[in-house]
Amino acid sequence: MKTISLNCPNCGANYDPANQNCAYCGSYIIISNKEEENYTPDVLSSLENVQESKPIYIQGVCMQANEIPIRNGTLGKYKNALLNDVGRMLLTSKRLIFNQNNKIFKQSDEITLEFLLSDINSIRPAHRVTMRKIYFDIVTQKGEKYSFNAPTHKSQQVWIEKITAAIQEVRS
Repeated sequence: MKTISLNCPNCGANYDPANQNCAYCGSYIIISNKEEENYTPDVLSSLENVQESKPIYIQGVCMQANEIPIRNGTLGKYKNALLNDVGRMLLTSKRLIFNQNNKIFKQSDEITLEFLLSDINSIRPAHRVTMRKIYFDIVTQKGEKYSFNAPTHKSQQVWIEKITAAIQEVRS
């Protein structure tokens, strides 16, 4: 049996995943060990006794005002043909965040990449397949390109569809 100690991303106190909030500071914490997960729009309203003054964390990322999680999952960020940085990506109604190495319960700033959806110019399938990895590219308004690999073609399609829909929602 493996024991894992988790800490609240807000205050650093020990956190019991059986609870939905930190016993010390009251922050609401939603984590998932699923490979990929789509959230329903009511995920935040499912929290019991939500107090607006308490932060809500999804996969270690503090939600901003009126921000709703859409999807999270394990992906790799392309470095070169042989190496990827493994982590979790979280898509919300405002941002796209990639946390490297799943370091979601550390006190230091572990966010590797964070994009405002309004700063993303395009998302498209990448025309490279290396070592059975399926990639998609995100291009920012500044022309910066970031490549991520999904575990399957279906996963790649879902990420592209969800991110594209979220960007369109922000722009409308």
